[in-house]
Amino acid sequence: MELHNFAEYIESFVNQNITLRIIMDTVFLYTLVLILLSGVIGAFLSSRFKDRCLIDFKGFNVTVEEVDGDVAWGILNVYSTGIELEYLTPHHDDEGHIENSYIIYKDQFSTIQGIYRYHDALSEENQKERQKRIRKAYHPNFSRRLIRSTRNILNTFKDSIFQSVGLIVGQAQKSNPSSTLLKTQNKRITSISHEIIQVTANAYEPLLEKYIGKNVVLDMNKGDKEIEYYGILKEYTNDFVEILDIKLKEQKTVEITPEEKMVLDDYGITITMDELQFKIENRGNTTIFIEKIVALNYEKELNVICNPNSVVDFNVENELKEKVIIPFEFVREMDAIIPRKHCLIRHSGEMREK
Repeated sequence: MELHNFAEYIESFVNQNITLRIIMDTVFLYTLVLILLSGVIGAFLSSRFKDRCLIDFKGFNVTVEEVDGDVAWGILNVYSTGIELEYLTPHHDDEGHIENSYIIYKDQFSTIQGIYRYHDALSEENQKERQKRIRKAYHPNFSRRLIRSTRNILNTFKDSIFQSVGLIVGQAQKSNPSSTLLKTQNKRITSISHEIIQVTANAYEPLLEKYIGKNVVLDMNKGDKEIEYYGILKEYTNDFVEILDIKLKEQKTVEITPEEKMVLDDYGITITMDELQFKIENRGNTTIFIEKIVALNYEKELNVICNPNSVVDFNVENELKEKVIIPFEFVREMDAIIPRKHCLIRHSGEMREK
C-alpha cells in the first residue's frame, strides 16, 4: 500500500514538473518571439520615420539657412536619415567641381537656422499643391483624425506603456529564471519598446496642440538677435515647428545709371531710367513701396506703391546724368520650418478663418 502511494506521488510530481516545464517553455518561446518581432518592427519604423514638418515641404522649392549664415536652395527631398536639396541648376564650386545637390544629415539638423518656402518662388503647380496640403491639414478626414488622436494617446500614456513592458519582461524572468536570453536581452527589449513608442508617438504637447491652425507669435534666436515671426501654427514635432503665411518686410537698394535697364529676376522687377523719367515694372507677386530716389545733389520723396503685375512711371525735375540710388521695400510671404532649438512660441493670436 505504501509502495503504491509512493508511486502515485512520484507520478504526480513528474506530471507537475512536466506541466511547469511546458509553461516555462511556452513563456520562453513567447518572449523570444517578442524579442524578434520588436527588433523587426523597431528597425522598420525607424527606417520609415520622417519628420512630419519636413514632409510638408517635400518636393517644394525651399531655401535652407544655416546658423553660420550659409544659404542653399533647391527642391527638398526628405529621408529618415536627413534631407537633400536638389539644385535647380548645377553649381560649380571654386575647384571646378559640379555639384547637383546639398545633403544635411539628421545629426546635423542643429546647424539649420530655418527652412523657408517663399510663396513668390513657387510654381503654379506648387501653389496648388501647397493649398491642397493645407486643406487636408485643417479639414482632415476620419483616418487622419484617428491617426493623430492615436499618436497623441500614445504620447500621453507612453510612460505607463514603458512600465507595462518592464513588468511583462520581469514576469517572464521569474517564470524562467535560468534563461540566459531573458537576462541578456532585458534591456534590449525595453530599449526597442521605447524606440517603437517614440517613433509612432513622436511629440504631443497639449499647450501647442490647441493652437494648431491659429495665429501665433514665434520668437527665433538668430545669432545675438531675436526675431519675431507672426503666422499660423501648422505642425510641430520633437525637432521642428512649422509656421505658415509669415509676412516679411524686406529692404533693398539698387543703383542705376541713365539709359540703363535693370532686371531683378529674384524679385520680378524691371527698372528703366532715362534722363527725366523712371519706369518700374513689377512682374512679381509682392507689393513694392518706393520711398524716394537719391542722386548727387538731388533727392526726391516718392512714396509710390507698385502692386503686383503693374507698372509705375514718374518724372524728375532735373536731368540726372549720374547714378541714382533707389531704396525700396517689399513684403514677401513665406512658410517656415524652424528648429525648436532656436525658437519658442511665445504668444497666441486670432483663430484662422477657413
